Amino acid sequence: PQHPRCQHLRHHRCRLLNELTGKVADINTSLESEVISNLASEAATILHCIVSSSNTSSLKAGDTASVTFTLSESSDDFEESDISVSGGSLSEFSGSGSNYTAIFTPAANSRQDDIISVASQTFSNSACNFNRDGSDSDNRLTLSINTDTSRESDNGGSSDSGSELISRPDTTIINDPNKAVGSDNDGVEDTIERGIDPQRQQPWDHNEDGIPDFEHSTIATFATANGSVGSLSLRNSSLINQEMTGSGTLRSRVAMRFLGTGDNSQNNPSGAIGGLRAFNHSSTDKPDFQLVPEVIVEGDVSESDIGRYIGVAKQRFANTIHRVDFRFENDDTLWNALTKPDASGQLRLLGYDPNTGLGGILIDRDGDGRPDGATLFLQDNRPGDLNPDPFVINDPIGAVQLQNQPKLVATSDGLGLTVEGPEERGLWVSLKTETADTQWQNSLQLISSRRNTIGAVGATCDNSNLGRTEVYLQVGEELRFEQFSNNLALRQNPALTLEQGDADNLWTLHLDDGGEQTDQDHNDLQIAISGHLTPDHLETCMIANSQKQINAGLLDLRSLSQDSITLRLEANSNASDSNRLAFVRMDDNNDVLSINGIHGDGSETFQNIVRQSLITPNEQHLELSGTSDTTLEWTIQSADFGFYAPVLITAEGAVQTATNLSGHDSPDHLKLLGMNHFGFEDTAAINHSEWDYNNLTLRVSVI
Repeated sequence: PQHPRCQHLRHHRCRLLNELTGKVADINTSLESEVISNLASEAATILHCIVSSSNTSSLKAGDTASVTFTLSESSDDFEESDISVSGGSLSEFSGSGSNYTAIFTPAANSRQDDIISVASQTFSNSACNFNRDGSDSDNRLTLSINTDTSRESDNGGSSDSGSELISRPDTTIINDPNKAVGSDNDGVEDTIERGIDPQRQQPWDHNEDGIPDFEHSTIATFATANGSVGSLSLRNSSLINQEMTGSGTLRSRVAMRFLGTGDNSQNNPSGAIGGLRAFNHSSTDKPDFQLVPEVIVEGDVSESDIGRYIGVAKQRFANTIHRVDFRFENDDTLWNALTKPDASGQLRLLGYDPNTGLGGILIDRDGDGRPDGATLFLQDNRPGDLNPDPFVINDPIGAVQLQNQPKLVATSDGLGLTVEGPEERGLWVSLKTETADTQWQNSLQLISSRRNTIGAVGATCDNSNLGRTEVYLQVGEELRFEQFSNNLALRQNPALTLEQGDADNLWTLHLDDGGEQTDQDHNDLQIAISGHLTPDHLETCMIANSQKQINAGLLDLRSLSQDSITLRLEANSNASDSNRLAFVRMDDNNDVLSINGIHGDGSETFQNIVRQSLITPNEQHLELSGTSDTTLEWTIQSADFGFYAPVLITAEGAVQTATNLSGHDSPDHLKLLGMNHFGFEDTAAINHSEWDYNNLTLRVSVI
């Protein structure tokens, strides 16, 4: 039974310890206080809390789970009624003090996950302080349930390879003969996917890997309403590593299933998108598809091992951003927006969010200026996923033509640029340095009104190493500029002008760098700026995701969805001494650069760990001196994807690479000249460095 004073508080919420402050003595006597606010750290440490755990993570028909509840302090009023249970029931509740147990029995014929939790303010300690950890993750226990005996035959179903495919609420058996369509089980009839590509006179091979689409379960080639062919391609189907256990094997993958195409006659129900130009049956179809995790069991594996493996696989599925390429093979019309229905069936625009990396990006694969497909970045139960159930992504998608395209216009003060147009839209903004008629090295740091620093572009002196970059701006987002010249301090209000071109979305930026011989001619840096519906090269943009600040010398391969990547490395030298170029892999932490836990602060300790961790592309020693250049290709496998930083090793043995400087610090010996374009200064400051950042430059692009 509950202590009378605690029981009184439990029924009078105005006197609960909602917000505590002060010392321990204040907390222990706070029953007499009506209102206490501003929770202090000392107070937080003594609040009552609970941890829930189980001896298994998954249950099938006939199974039970032993659930343990561990309290941070002894309690006299923790009861079975304090526990919230969905998907089953508890029995045999027992315990005292700070340790309690119960047996959970799942509901019959169910595939709904069970959730066991304890709400805040349900039990107390001897001082009548109630628990306040109802939202904590360790107070929420989730069990995977499959007690649906009506589909037991699914568990014994086998594919052509003899693999047993396990069905769970988070999996789909695409090899089930009652469901599968097509020999590759992707939901498309073989007669369609075995069709002949009229250009190649070979069966369709949309991902150009030499394997026909009808042999790929991750590529769905479908007939469109206007008689052409479209396709959906899942770029990476891997989930977690294969696991050997007992006398069997566990494997996992992401399965894609094509569900058909939407009705083009229902393009804009209820006028959900204003300004939508009517389009006929020659428009892109709206293919619908699902992504689900799939676990494959070979041999004899225990149910507990299967349940544990499934739990890890579905968590990886939920945490992963999945990439799907959509080709609509019809660019006779200028498609300028992507659409998808919402939960009510109304058509909505689907844009791209550079903050989350989710959404859709129009793609122009043949380079004719007209989008012919899109790349989708999807995550379970995030924007773009129409299926509210966990571990199933459902994403019908289509392209339309809006009457009013997004436009790149000047800000009201004329010192920046912004995008005008329908919400959820944006433009890819290309910035290409055309001239650098000055003795200074100049770079402009790009500032977003929503995301702070988002990149840099510039050049070295005397029109050399002209940089370019590309950034995505959403409608309403402003782009402004800050100046970094040589190693001087940041100039937040540079002397620049923006001149509009003869056509929409064309601008030219002119900079007067304010050097020793100020001439106010605004020709020290001239940058051509243009807005586009599609990126010039999506993968090259993706590996530049972490190049936000002027000194951010990083290549980010983590978000790539492919088996390998080949990089073209173009290195140029303009130095009297010999410099070596190599790479180093940084720890996968975008906020703080480090190697094996050693902070990237440029110290001798950090330089030593860099020397010990050097990576030589293709085992080829790269050393340049004088005026010279070299180009090579470097292939990296997906298992090695991560953060890579170029490293310059001087003739004296000094190491120059990316460090943890902030966006407003003067750059050290590495500086961004553009997207994946880095300039190094090889002379130390004490040796009267010129800070021209042209002693060694490196440009990286994706082949």
